[in-house]
Amino acid sequence: MAATEVVHLNGSKQLDCLIRQLDINSIKIDKKKCTSLNEGPVFQSNSSVSGLAAVARALTKKSSQSSLLGTDVLEQAEVDQWLHYCVSQYAIDKSAAWKAMNDYLNDKVYFINNKLTLADIFVYTFLERDLEHFTAADKESHSNLLRWFDLIQRTSKVRQKPPLLLQRTPLY
Repeated sequence: MAATEVVHLNGSKQLDCLIRQLDINSIKIDKKKCTSLNEGPVFQSNSSVSGLAAVARALTKKSSQSSLLGTDVLEQAEVDQWLHYCVSQYAIDKSAAWKAMNDYLNDKVYFINNKLTLADIFVYTFLERDLEHFTAADKESHSNLLRWFDLIQRTSKVRQKPPLLLQRTPLY
């Protein structure tokens, strides 16, 4: 008998967005905050995986869109790098992360090899709540990041709200 697979989100908005993108129906989703489990999200099957990046990878691997993890070892390593970057560096210094991502996207459409990957979805979910508070100066100095964000919000199911309007100049 197969073990019941369940994801305890424990308040993770990032995984909630990812689950919508992956369209996973075979896994039970528990959105309630569960204090008896690890503070972060947990994926339980035959064994247990915890942590935002690890659960995101496990869910993507279980989905029909496992190619979002990368199609070769190098792409998979790059996806892991961006997941780790979001979890570790973004929370520490958002401004530095915005600048680093903006510079990185200078000559790129997506984060990895010009195609949508888990890295794009994951970064999007971190930025979504912050970009709506960008000042005009922030928008001007992060134009590559805004261009990329606008592309992702229009091409994937992760968006929870109406698209953010990302004009760099105020409308009168």
